Amino acid sequence: TEKKIKVTTGNNGGKFLFEVRYKRHTEGLHTKLFAKVPHPNEGATASDRLSTSVNKQPMELHELNSSRLLEATLPVKIPKFYFGDISNETSNFILITEQVPFADREPLDFKGDLVKRGERLGPLKPFVVEGPYDKCLDWTLRASPFEYYLTLVRAGAKMAGLHKAGKMGDPAVLATHFEDYSHKPMEIWGMQTGCSGTPPKQKQTMVDMAVRFMSEDGKAIFPAFVTDSGFGAKFKKTMMTLNAYAAESTYWRNSDQDYIALTHNNLNVDNAFFWRDDKGEMDLGVLDWGSMGQKCLGFKMWYWLYCSDYDILTAKFEDYSQCFVDTYEEYGGPRLDKSVLRMQFVLSAMEQMQGLCDAVPQIFKMCKKPLWKEITSRYDPRIGENIDGKSTLRLYLQVMSTVVRVIHEPQWKGDEVLEQWMSTFCSALGVAPKAQTAIFP
Repeated sequence: TEKKIKVTTGNNGGKFLFEVRYKRHTEGLHTKLFAKVPHPNEGATASDRLSTSVNKQPMELHELNSSRLLEATLPVKIPKFYFGDISNETSNFILITEQVPFADREPLDFKGDLVKRGERLGPLKPFVVEGPYDKCLDWTLRASPFEYYLTLVRAGAKMAGLHKAGKMGDPAVLATHFEDYSHKPMEIWGMQTGCSGTPPKQKQTMVDMAVRFMSEDGKAIFPAFVTDSGFGAKFKKTMMTLNAYAAESTYWRNSDQDYIALTHNNLNVDNAFFWRDDKGEMDLGVLDWGSMGQKCLGFKMWYWLYCSDYDILTAKFEDYSQCFVDTYEEYGGPRLDKSVLRMQFVLSAMEQMQGLCDAVPQIFKMCKKPLWKEITSRYDPRIGENIDGKSTLRLYLQVMSTVVRVIHEPQWKGDEVLEQWMSTFCSALGVAPKAQTAIFP
C-alpha cells in the first residue's frame, strides 16, 4: 500500500508531493515531483495567506525566478525546476520541482525526547539526504547544530561573493528580477526628524502587550529576568527608540554597497537539505527562495541564524561571522569589517522584535490565553508542535526569547549597540538626535 506523507515544514505556502508518468520519457526527467501553492484564504490559514500574498509580495515571484533563472549559476544544488507561474490579479501561484529524496520521513521529535536522553540520531550513509528538518527544533539535527549553521553561512556567503564578482549573471538584469536594495538614494527611505516608524502611541500599546505576555502569561518559557521591572523599562526604551529610527536604521544598513549582495533571504535548516560525502564532509542543497535579492548582509545573516538556539548562536557567532567574511572575499566580494556586520545583525534582530511585539494577539489566537497558566516548557505540544501545519508559534516564541537576551545579556548588549549606532549615525549626518516626543507618546 502507498504510504501517505504529510508535508508540514515551512510557513509560506501549502506543499504536496505527487507522481507523474510521461508519454515520452527522456533521461533526466523525474517522476516524483513536489509542488508549492498558496495557503487557502480561509480558516486557520487565512492570516497566513494575507501575510504572504499581500504583506510579503513579490516574495513568490522572486522564488519562481530563482528556480527558473538561476538553476545553472547558483553555487549550490537546487531541485530541478519543472514549472512555475503566478497571477498578479489573484496572487495565486504554483511552483513544481523534483522531489528531494529525504530519508527521515517519520514525524520530528517535537517533545524533546532526544534532549531528555542526551542523544542525537547520528549520521546516515554517504550521499543519503537527511531530513526534512524544521525551524527551532535543533535537537533533531543528526549532528552538532553548529556544523549545519556554519554550512548554511558558507553557502550564503559564497552566493553573495559570486554576485559581487559578476558570476551570477548580469547585475542589471538580476536587479530587475529580484529584490534590490542596492544604490537607492537617501531620499526614498522616509527619514525625518520625527518618528519614522509606527506612530509612538500605537507602538507603545504593542510593546506593553509584549512585556505583559513575556513577564506574566508566558514567563515560564522566557528568561527569568523578563519579570524584572528594570528589564521591562530597558526593553520598552529600546523598542520605542528603534521604532523612532526605523527608516534611518534601514537606510544605514543598506547604504554601504560593500555590505549588499544577492543571496538567499532565509537560509534556515528547513530551507536546505543536507548529506555527507564518502569522507564524512557535510554538503547541502537549498530550497525556498522567497524574497531572493540584494539586501544588507547583516540582515541576511540574522535570518540565516535566528532560529538557532541562543546559546550556540552566542558561543559561535564569531566563527559564523569570520566564515562569512572570509568566504565572501574568497568568492569575489570585498573584505568586510566584522564589527559593522555584527551591528547590522543586532539591529536586524531587534527590528524583527518589533514585528513580534505586534504578533502577540496572533500568539493568543494559536494558543489561547487561559492555557498559558498550564504551560511550563517549550516542549509542551500546545506550543512546541506545528499548529495548523506551521511552525509559526514555536518560531515566534523562540525568537522572542533570543532577542530579549540579545538586548539584555552582556555578550550582546543590544540596547547599548542601538545607542552607539544612533550616536555614530547622527554625527555622520550632522543631525541632532531625535527628541523624546518623537520616541514616546
